[in-house]
Amino acid sequence: MLPLGIAWLAGVCLALLVLPPPADPALIAALLGLGALCAWRLRASLLGMALLGGAVSLWLADARLQQRMPDAAGRVDRIVTGVVDEFPRISGGICRFRFRLIGMEDAGPPLERVQLTWYDCHAPPEAGETWRLKVRLRAPRGLHNPGGFDYERWAFRENLHATGYVRRELEPRRLAGCENGPRLLCLRADLLRKLELWLDGNPGLKYVMALSAGARHRLGDEDWEVLRRTGTAHLFAISGLHVGVVAWFAWLLGAALGRLAQRVVDRLKPRYPAAALSFLAAFSYAALAGFAVSTVRSLAMITAILVFTQLRRRGGFSAALGAALLVVLVPDPFAVLSAGFWLSFGAVGLLALSVLGLRDPDRNAGGFGAAASGWMRRLAAAQWRITLGLAPLLLAFFGEVSLIGAGANLVAIPLFSLLIVPGLLASMLLALLWPPPGVFLLAAGGSLLDGLMSFLGELSSFEWAAWTPPDLGLLPALLAVPGIVWLLAPRPAPARWAAPLLLLPALLGTDRNQLEADLAVTVLDVGQGLAVLLQAPGYNLLYDAGPRYSSSDAGDSVVAPALAALGVRRLHAMVISHGDNDHAGGAASVLALHPEAELIAPDRYGLPARRYRRCEAGSAWEAGQARFSILSPGRDALGQGNNSSCVVVVEAGRARVLLPGDLEASGEARLSRSIPGGPFDLLLSPHHGSASSSSSGFVAATRPRFVVHSTGFFNQWGFPRPDVAARWAQAGAQQWSTGASGALRFEAREGGALELTTEWRRDRARLWTFAPPPAVASNPAPDG
Repeated sequence: MLPLGIAWLAGVCLALLVLPPPADPALIAALLGLGALCAWRLRASLLGMALLGGAVSLWLADARLQQRMPDAAGRVDRIVTGVVDEFPRISGGICRFRFRLIGMEDAGPPLERVQLTWYDCHAPPEAGETWRLKVRLRAPRGLHNPGGFDYERWAFRENLHATGYVRRELEPRRLAGCENGPRLLCLRADLLRKLELWLDGNPGLKYVMALSAGARHRLGDEDWEVLRRTGTAHLFAISGLHVGVVAWFAWLLGAALGRLAQRVVDRLKPRYPAAALSFLAAFSYAALAGFAVSTVRSLAMITAILVFTQLRRRGGFSAALGAALLVVLVPDPFAVLSAGFWLSFGAVGLLALSVLGLRDPDRNAGGFGAAASGWMRRLAAAQWRITLGLAPLLLAFFGEVSLIGAGANLVAIPLFSLLIVPGLLASMLLALLWPPPGVFLLAAGGSLLDGLMSFLGELSSFEWAAWTPPDLGLLPALLAVPGIVWLLAPRPAPARWAAPLLLLPALLGTDRNQLEADLAVTVLDVGQGLAVLLQAPGYNLLYDAGPRYSSSDAGDSVVAPALAALGVRRLHAMVISHGDNDHAGGAASVLALHPEAELIAPDRYGLPARRYRRCEAGSAWEAGQARFSILSPGRDALGQGNNSSCVVVVEAGRARVLLPGDLEASGEARLSRSIPGGPFDLLLSPHHGSASSSSSGFVAATRPRFVVHSTGFFNQWGFPRPDVAARWAQAGAQQWSTGASGALRFEAREGGALELTTEWRRDRARLWTFAPPPAVASNPAPDG
C-alpha cells in the first residue's frame, strides 16, 4: 500500500509543483488518464498510479480554475447575500472573513467563496450570520516577488473564487443570526462565547480558544513570530499531534473498558472498543475544530492506522501510512500545497524511524529510575530525529530553521501532549456539566499557556534563535535529503557514518545568489508604490521601501523576504525619494531588519536610522563597479512636494539607470537641463506613469530602452495613463508594469548594457498564477 501511496503522491507533485503549467490542464489530464490505463494493461501499477494521480490533480485543478473570477474583469461592484463562513479576524477596526455567497442581486459570473475585508468595522459580523452587503470584488490575485508570500497559491488551495471589500454606499444589513447558519460553526461559536464569559480578563483566553476549538483568529502576528522562531507553531494548530493525543487517551480508556467488558463477553477483544472510542474521540475533536484541513488530514491518518495496525493487522505501519496518503490526496490533491501536509507526514515517518531504530528500555534492569532514564533518552532521540529530518521542509516552506526548536519542543511537546491539551478538553467538558471546578481549571490552563508563551517570547528574542541559510541551489538541497534519511535510518543501516558527507555541500557551499553581474536592478511588485533593489559587487542599495498597507507594510511583507531570497545579508544604504506613504511606508520595517543601512533622503521623516545623509544634488559615490550620483533635489527644489524627490542615476560600464521618484512636469523640466548626455537603459516612470509626469521634453531627454511603471494592478488612478504609455512607446521604449508582470530583474554583465533577465509572473509561473498580458501598455482605470 505504501508504494501505491507514494506513486500517487509523485504524480500529484509532478503535475502541480514540478512540470511547467499546461495551457489546457483538462486535455493533459485526459492524456495522463489514457497513459494510466496503458500502464495498468502492461502491469506497471506504480507508473499507472502516478499517471492517474497527475490526471486527477490536473482535472480537479482545471475545475477549480474555471470557478475563480478572471483577473481581466478588474474590480466589480456586486450586491450579495451570504453567510460568514469562519470566525472573523478583527484588528484595528478592520474585519477580515470568509463569505459564502448564497445570492446575488445583479447579473455576473456565479461566485461562491470569497474573502472579504470590512474597513471601519464598528459592528463586526459573527461566524454563521447571514448578511446583505455591497462589495467590490476582484480576482484573487496577489503580488509576485522573489521570496514573497504566494497569495495566488494560497487562494487556489483554499478554493477562493474572489477577494474584495465591503462598500458603504449600501448600508450592510444583518439578515439572520447564527441560528440559520451552518450548525457545526454555530455550535463552535456558542462554545467560544461561553469561553469568553468564563475566562473574561484571562490573558490566556486566545490560546485556550486555539487549542480547544481550533479558533486561532485572535492570535496576532507577534504570537506567530514567537512560535515560528522557536519552532513551536505546530503546537497551536490542531493537527496530528493534538488529534493523536486525544485518540491515544481515548484508546487507553477504551482498552480499560474493553477489559472490564471482557469479563462479561469472553470473545470481546479489548482492542475493538479501544479502536472505536479512539476514532470517536478523534472525530469529535476534529469536529470541534471545524473539520479544518489539518484535522481532516490527521483524522484520515489515525483512521488508516487504526484499521491497518489494529483491526486487520496486515501490512503494518507502512500500509497504514500508504492508505493515509491515498485517503488524503485522492479527494484533495491540493493538500501538497500546504506545509502542514509535508510536516505531518514527515513527522509521522520520522517518528516511525525513531521507534524502529531504538530498543525498548529493559524495565527489569536498574529499576524505575533506569527505565525512566531510558524513556527520556528515547524521547530526546526521537525529537532530535524529527528536528533534523524536518529541517529541509522547514527551509523549503519558511526559509529558516529554529535553532532552539529541538530544546523548546523537548519540553513543550510532552507538556502539551500529557497535560495541556487533554487537561483543557477535560476541563471544558467539566465546565459544561459542573461550571465552578471546570472554569477554575480552564483559568489555570489559560494562565499556564500565557506563562509558556511569555517564556517562548524570551527565547525568540535571541538573535541566534533562528537560522536563515544562504540559497545554495537545487543540487546541495537534493543531496541533503537522502543524506538526512540515511543518517536517520534504523539499524542496521550500512555505512551510516558516511551519511554526513552528503550534507557537506549544503553546510559548506556558497550562496548561489552571490552577485556575478556588474549591476543588478530588481524592481519589486509592491502594489501602488515603489521599491527597487540595486546591487553592485559588494554593495546593496534599496531605493524606496513601498507603501504601508492597512495592517502591514511592504517593507516587512515584500522587501525583507526579497532581500533574503536574493542573498542580501547586508544592506549598505536605503534611499527614500520623498515622504509619501507609497514610497516611505515600509522604510521603518526595513531599518528594523537592517539597522546597518545608511538612510539617504531629503528628510529623516521620523525614521529610526543610525546613520543619515541628506539627499542633495551633486553628491556621488562609487561601489563595486557602479557609480551612484544624485541629480536632485537642489536647494531650489526643497519643500516642493513630489518635485523634491531624491533623483538617483546609477552607471556601471555601459549600463545607465535613472530613478526619478515622483517628479512632475516642472521638476522634469528642471532635471532635463542637468541630465548627463546619452540614452538610459532603464528608467522608472516618474510618479508611476501619471498624467502629471513623463512630459514630452523629459521623454526626449532620457530616451530609455526600458521603462518600468511601478503600479498596482487595475489601480484606481489608471496608471500608467494611456497617453503616458503612448509617449514612451513613440520614443521606442519597451514597457512593463509591475502590477501586470510582477517583480522584474535587469542585469548588466562584462561592461555591457542592462538586459531583462527575470519577469517573475512569466518566468516563475505555476498552475494557479495569473499570467501577464502579452504586452504591457497601460492600466485601464476601473469603473466606479
